[in-house]
Amino acid sequence: MKSLLISLTLLFSVSALAHEGHGEMPTELSKFGGNMGNVVSETKMKAKAKTNPPLMKAEIVRTDSGTVRVYLYDLKMNQIKVDGLSKEAQGIVDNRKAKTKDKFTLTAHGDHFMGTMPKQKKRPFDIYVTFSKGTEKLFVGFDNLD
Repeated sequence: MKSLLISLTLLFSVSALAHEGHGEMPTELSKFGGNMGNVVSETKMKAKAKTNPPLMKAEIVRTDSGTVRVYLYDLKMNQIKVDGLSKEAQGIVDNRKAKTKDKFTLTAHGDHFMGTMPKQKKRPFDIYVTFSKGTEKLFVGFDNLD
C-alpha cells in the first residue's frame, strides 16, 4: 500500500511538471470536447520574457481522419470569431519520439480554424499553432496529445 501511494505521488508530480514553458494550462473545461491551451505572444515567448500572460484561450479538437479544428475564446471563455485574425494559421506537429516536425496549414472558417494534420505513427505528440492579430504574432501549444 505504501509503495502504491509513493508511486501515485511520483506519477502526479511528474505529469504536473511535464508542460514545457508555454504558460500555465487553462483550468476551464473545453466546450467541444477537445484540449485547452493558452494563447500567448509568440514574440515574448521567443524572447523568453519573464511574463507572457495569456491573451485568449484556445481549444483543439481532432478527429480520427486527421481534421483539426481550433476554437478561440476570450479569457472569460466566450467564443471569439476568427474575423480580424489572419486568414490562415500555421500548425506544427512535433513528435519527439519519432524525431519529426511536420507542418500543416489551418484556414479560417467563421468561428474556428480548420486543417488536416499529418498522420502520426508514434504518440504522444505536441501541436503548436501560430496565427496573427494585426501585427501581433500569437502562439498556442497543445502538449502530450495522443
